[in-house]
Formats: sequence, structure tokens, C-alpha cells
Amino acid sequence: MSIFITLLAFPGSQSLKVEAKLGALADSFILGYALLRSARSGRTQADPGL
Repeated sequence: MSIFITLLAFPGSQSLKVEAKLGALADSFILGYALLRSARSGRTQADPGL
């Protein structure tokens, strides 16, 4: 969704579109990594024998 909004927000500037797309993708990867790390750490605390 954010990439679609980026295309609408910067209709004339190709470099701003690329920067915004890379920022959105980087944010997605960072959030996904953080969620996976928190889910993994929560599971190991609930089951210390595993």
C-alpha cells in the first residue's frame, strides 16, 4: 500500500520514488525481523526446556 501511495505522491520525480520505495521495503524488513525476534524470545521464555 505504501508503494502505491509513493507513486501518487511523487508523480514527476523518479529519484524520490526510488528512495521512498527503498525506505518502505527497508521498514518492512526491519519490522518483520523485530516481530520474529520478539515471537521467538517469547516462546523460549514460556518453554525453557526446549
